[in-house]
Amino acid sequence: VAHKPNDMYQTWRKRDALMDGNPDYINGRLCVGQTFLDVFAARNAWAVRDFNFGLSPTHAEKMGLALELIVNSATRPKVLQHKLRVLSLGHDQMGIKSSMFPRFGEALFDFLEQVLGAYGLYDDETREAWDWMWQIVQGAFTRHLEAASRLRTLVSESWEHITCTLDLSDISVQFFGNLFRVCPELQKLFVKPTKMQTVMLGKALDLLVRSLSDTHVLDVELKAIAMRHIKFDIRSEHLEVFGQVLLQTLGDAVGADRWDEDIESCWADIYGHIAGIFGHVISTGRNLVSKALATNSSDELRRALQITPRKKRILSALEIDVDDSVVSPIVWTITEGQLHLTDVLLKDILTIRGDREHYYYG
Repeated sequence: VAHKPNDMYQTWRKRDALMDGNPDYINGRLCVGQTFLDVFAARNAWAVRDFNFGLSPTHAEKMGLALELIVNSATRPKVLQHKLRVLSLGHDQMGIKSSMFPRFGEALFDFLEQVLGAYGLYDDETREAWDWMWQIVQGAFTRHLEAASRLRTLVSESWEHITCTLDLSDISVQFFGNLFRVCPELQKLFVKPTKMQTVMLGKALDLLVRSLSDTHVLDVELKAIAMRHIKFDIRSEHLEVFGQVLLQTLGDAVGADRWDEDIESCWADIYGHIAGIFGHVISTGRNLVSKALATNSSDELRRALQITPRKKRILSALEIDVDDSVVSPIVWTITEGQLHLTDVLLKDILTIRGDREHYYYG
């Protein structure tokens, strides 16, 4: 792609009018990423020499996505913090140090001046706005980057000890016993047999550990799991209790000689981040229909659909949208065997209604 600043800006400024899958927009984003990398490489020859930085089209694509992330997340702090944490894990594994990050800032403002200045759009107010955003990004990214190595080491070592020397089924029995004693109302959410509960806990702990070394876990797997939990009546206080009991159970199982404050704080850190993502997805995706689905009641679902505003009614039955992910209530009910709820949703979607002026559906 020929990354001319003028062509790049003209293409990228059409963001709101184009779909993400539009080739023109994708090419524009690639141009943005490559142009920034060219500016950065010209100022920092060491990056090209030591990291092959900017020499691959993949680098340009990722940098375009990273700059897009900054823009799109300016008013969504939780999303921004999550994305920066994911980016920091990948950069830590590449050997990137926080001391290198200010150089990215210098290149960014040089890049902005070149691209926006050609259109007379890079004035003091614009620079001040970007500087405000960059300070937030740099601070959070640096913090996550500096903590990544320590978190991964301590959590991985303690998890290896748990899996090699302890019986997970015993930990599971202790955990769920403690959980139901502290919060009896959660028992209705865990109705699987004891063996299945052990498997569930093992998968949850494995996900916590893998989230420190595999960015796909935080960016894809975790969100998909959280989306599937929207239909349950899970609240933020439940997630808090779950975390407290989990840390207590692990500490008791491992023993004071191998479970100190540093290790507990690391486990608490990764659980807190994951619980934050879970809570964000569930609260954002919760609407009248999803709440009604949690009751497993056809009457509650009908009432929820009846009071949902026109035009939104059919969409609430077809999809729940959280950030850039979508799930279908219809698919939920089918996969959970709740066909009586599937029947309610389909009948409501296909019903033709009328008012004084015209017929409509949804």
